Amino acid sequence: TSAGFFVTGRCVDCEPNAVFVVRLDPDGDVDPSFADDGWAIFSADPGENHSTIDITVDEAGRPLIAGSLSSAAHDMFIVRLTAGGSFDTTFGGGDGIAFVDNLPVTYPNDVKIDPVSGRILIAGGSSIVARTSTGAPDSGFGFGGALNLDLEEGTFLTKLIVQSDRKVV
Repeated sequence: TSAGFFVTGRCVDCEPNAVFVVRLDPDGDVDPSFADDGWAIFSADPGENHSTIDITVDEAGRPLIAGSLSSAAHDMFIVRLTAGGSFDTTFGGGDGIAFVDNLPVTYPNDVKIDPVSGRILIAGGSSIVARTSTGAPDSGFGFGGALNLDLEEGTFLTKLIVQSDRKVV
């Protein structure tokens, strides 16, 4: 972002199974105006193991974090924070968290946002999952919000690009 950079990952020495997002200024210093002294630390599903985490930023400067869970209840989570580092209450179930379940993608390799529609695209395994800008399933994409690109020989998606004409590569 023009305000700096976001970094995300798992926090081993924080609360159990926490995810962190830190915002750095353009010089690489922690930006204390973001979240709690530059760091947002949270658990999307308390008590569950969070892994395979990816991040992107929308046009409003809000970080969007996608990650997998070891939970029997949920396969994957998507969290959107405000530009200031709080949970975005206009996303997910009103708490800033949306869960992705029972779809071919159970871990994110890449997450992108369509800058025009706000559609969230998540690549994992051989599939792409689409969510609306509020985190709800996007039934207008693929088949019920998911597109399987598996070939007979097998495929593994690692990156997505949303071109300026909004086509996905």
